[in-house]
Amino acid sequence: PLGRLTCLGMEPLWAASVANGAATTRPGMLYFSQTSELGYVYTRTEFDALCDWAAERELAVYVDGARMASGCMAAGTDLTIQHIAERADAFTLGGTKNGMLFGEALVVSPRTARGRRAIERLPYLTKRAGQLTAKGRVMGVMYEAAFDPATRDAADEVLYWQLARHANACAVELARGLADAGYEPLLSTTGNQQFFWATPGEAARLAEGLGCEPMAADDPSGTGRGLVRFVTSWATPQDAVAEAVAFARSVKE
Repeated sequence: PLGRLTCLGMEPLWAASVANGAATTRPGMLYFSQTSELGYVYTRTEFDALCDWAAERELAVYVDGARMASGCMAAGTDLTIQHIAERADAFTLGGTKNGMLFGEALVVSPRTARGRRAIERLPYLTKRAGQLTAKGRVMGVMYEAAFDPATRDAADEVLYWQLARHANACAVELARGLADAGYEPLLSTTGNQQFFWATPGEAARLAEGLGCEPMAADDPSGTGRGLVRFVTSWATPQDAVAEAVAFARSVKE
């Protein structure tokens, strides 16, 4: 539901995967995204439940953090990067979606046996898979700048988190404006992805005018609406949010 994993939802899949022993492929890892592909922000309780569920089945835990900055800076969240680092075997800190030219930083935990083994093997696996970046230092320089202590602001946050906080604030303002204009949100989220229901005509005009992304979805109202995905970023100007809201209001059917 809403792109998130739940223990209840995973249990039938796990049972089916192990029912026939060696005749089926046994899962080895629990993989999920913070935030989810539909903008859902996991809570600490939900995250811990997933980690506990995985530990009971001797599964590694990997968190896709392409939008980790947005998830950690989402207003009201209680799931911190420190807590994720304590429990996950590995996670990524997204750069491509948080102001950098490219790249993701893979963080592997030395606290777990899986993590320690991965730390030793990853350089060789990277080379074998053909993913060894020739100019990897370029990505390193960007992360060094993003986490430079000298960039700390009044909230004691380095640049990496500041960029995400700005993107999230713009998204929340955009969502508020779209709701006031009569659009129905898929869910209430404080991340930088916002999904709203729109008629086919509205979606086409919004996509043409704003560059947002229409998506096919099952409309619970049965009226044939689809979802429209709006994404704000570190570079979104405040006046662009007001302009987008005004345009969306003008196309509302």
